[in-house]
Amino acid sequence: MPLFKHLKFNNHQLAIWKVDETVDELLQEADLSQADLEKLNTFKHEPRKKEWLTARVLVKIITGKPLQIIYTPSGKPFFKDNSAHLSITHCKGFVGVTISTQPTALDMEIVAQRIAPIHNRFINEKELAFIPDHQKLAYFTLIWSAKETLYKLFDKQQVIFKDHLLIEPFQLNQQGTIQALFSFNEIHEKIEINYITRPEFTLVYYFKPAHS
Repeated sequence: MPLFKHLKFNNHQLAIWKVDETVDELLQEADLSQADLEKLNTFKHEPRKKEWLTARVLVKIITGKPLQIIYTPSGKPFFKDNSAHLSITHCKGFVGVTISTQPTALDMEIVAQRIAPIHNRFINEKELAFIPDHQKLAYFTLIWSAKETLYKLFDKQQVIFKDHLLIEPFQLNQQGTIQALFSFNEIHEKIEINYITRPEFTLVYYFKPAHS
């Protein structure tokens, strides 16, 4: 059961899994508590069960033990023992996890036409101005993923993507960094986030720099 991708940076780790296993195979690897088994049984659809189990398998691989994951009222995951920071994402057969001693977040998206008609819900005029016409779909997807990452990082429920999250101009490559501004109520913070683009997905992730 090989990992699709595994990145390590100091006290940060990011792992992505391509889910080819059955629910039973993932169950054997996940080493769930009774509480987690009961939670698993509340999911009706097999793809949801696989995503949920795969996240726990990744946690076990990275940390070497089956840490229990619980959630805030907003749905943000964290470890019950508060041993580290955690973020989880999934899309179309892939599951990603970041674990760090510092705040972290990630998001994965598939480049798909369905995002084009709704771009004006999350992209503002300043962002639209730097997007090349021939790469609109790729930029729309990456910007959406970047803003999802910021939303997960700050966990503020009233945030409006178009108004409170600003992506500065950047040139799209296979991988790189994006400068962003999170501006909501008393928080005004510049953030550098990382991205990777692949045929299978777009990935955006944030690890807090060690010096900050």
